[in-house]
Amino acid sequence: MTVVMGLVGRYLGLSWVLFLFIINFSVILIVGRILNKTMPGTCTELIMEMHEYRMPNYNVILKQTWLRSKEFVYKALPIIIILGITLEILLIFNALEPVNLILSPISVIWLGLPTAVGIFLIYGILRKELTLVLLALFAENMGLTLVELLTPIQMITFSLVTMLYIPCFATIIIIAKQTNWKYALQISFLEISLALIIGGIVNWGFILFMNL
Repeated sequence: MTVVMGLVGRYLGLSWVLFLFIINFSVILIVGRILNKTMPGTCTELIMEMHEYRMPNYNVILKQTWLRSKEFVYKALPIIIILGITLEILLIFNALEPVNLILSPISVIWLGLPTAVGIFLIYGILRKELTLVLLALFAENMGLTLVELLTPIQMITFSLVTMLYIPCFATIIIIAKQTNWKYALQISFLEISLALIIGGIVNWGFILFMNL
């Protein structure tokens, strides 16, 4: 939501946000259906007790809001600061270019993104909101705005890939603890592959449509 609303929702409008969510839910349904057919017996019924509807307790709301905000303040904010400093150092020594060149066959040729954006897709594996925060910092350091750095098609593709690949590294660790590292890495590979394939299809689909 942070990336999609902060980038596509802000600059392109809610209709494109809806477009991204339709793709997202379609992928969930299709992949879920395929896995249900190819991995029979792994799905179990989930029974949950539904609590009675009551008027919201504002103290509980504030506590829950703080608990979720605290996770960002204590975990994500230090990472953003550290990576922001690291990004500035890499920019000073022009060390981002070699990494982005390695990623360019995927990020530039297939996804149609600017060369400089490739590294931020990797940062998103730590926490997805980092992709947008660090991308904005990079644009500011270059004396640009996000609108000047990314075209509308690039914004959609970047947000779509970020939306579809693995939630974050912490999620992969939890999956590995609940199952094993082999299964966690298989899930990661599947999600990253799907994100890149669908992102490329959407990018080239837009290009072909614009050239018609």
